[in-house]
Amino acid sequence: MGISKAVIGMVLIFCILFLPQCITVPAMYETAEAKKEKRVGISGQYGEGTYTGLCESTKYTYKYGGIRADYSAVEEYMSFIEAGFEAGASISGYIETKDEPDYDHKGAIVQLDIRPIGKIVTPTDPVRLGLKVAPGLLFYGGVSKRNAQYDIGGEIGSLSYVSALLGIGKPEFLTVGYHYCPYLYYLPDGFSFVSLAMHYKKYSFTLGTFIPLSTDESEVIPKRHFILGLGIHY
Repeated sequence: MGISKAVIGMVLIFCILFLPQCITVPAMYETAEAKKEKRVGISGQYGEGTYTGLCESTKYTYKYGGIRADYSAVEEYMSFIEAGFEAGASISGYIETKDEPDYDHKGAIVQLDIRPIGKIVTPTDPVRLGLKVAPGLLFYGGVSKRNAQYDIGGEIGSLSYVSALLGIGKPEFLTVGYHYCPYLYYLPDGFSFVSLAMHYKKYSFTLGTFIPLSTDESEVIPKRHFILGLGIHY
């Protein structure tokens, strides 16, 4: 039995290259405080970067943008422990170019992810620290058009992270987070991002960006990735 073009596209495009280019990460709407609540949010995410081909010296440049929705439900235990789950979904589109006038590559990816979460915090005021662990699964699929050829595919992977949180205020009005995703497919170094969440009553406004860990042009981790989100607590 032969291998279809769709399967080849799934392996070569989505598993090797374009998942790291189009990944969206949870925008942080939470506080460093442990709480019993539900949180919903929507964020816009944009990224860009460059990489060299797997068996060539050609440099590719890509840009992508996506819209992501997040939901979380958590319980508070003993005022310094929080546990629950979070889930997210996004749709992203990307475009890639290289130094050839007739090269045309673009596509779209749909992403679903879910994680149990646990957080422990210091019961201190008005400044507190928190440590969050969120191991999870990632489901994604999409379509890619390279020149006149289409490829369709999807996979199951991992989107897990560990966060260090700093909260300021009573009630907390500012939360700074450092988040590390330890592994994503063949990226053994993982990637990191930082976030800043400002809270007012039941609303949270979030800013975030990736921190590239490598300048190796053969890697496709985005050189820039920005997050802008709005969350509601209830």
